[in-house]
Amino acid sequence: MTPEPAGGGRPGRGRRLPAARLVGLAAVVAVVVSFAVENDQRVKVQLWFVSGHPRLVWVLVVTVVVSAALGYLFGRSRRRRRLSARTALRRSRSSQSDQEG
Repeated sequence: MTPEPAGGGRPGRGRRLPAARLVGLAAVVAVVVSFAVENDQRVKVQLWFVSGHPRLVWVLVVTVVVSAALGYLFGRSRRRRRLSARTALRRSRSSQSDQEG
């Protein structure tokens, strides 16, 4: 008895997925390279007492990274507050039901 090939029993099916991923990865790389080339000009950036002339693409990359980090941190603290409020509400409800019964 021969073992079934990976990918749902049809031969060759498991090989298509890596090719599709490779094409998708190549498309993403092409978009990123195009973005970097199109935004290659230098811009003046002034932040408090420091100024400079970095390339626009680096300004955009730093902005995205800082924004994502701040969104993650603030979103995480909000989730934590919500969870603690829910936990406190459940505890108060359970203690009320214990006192009533």
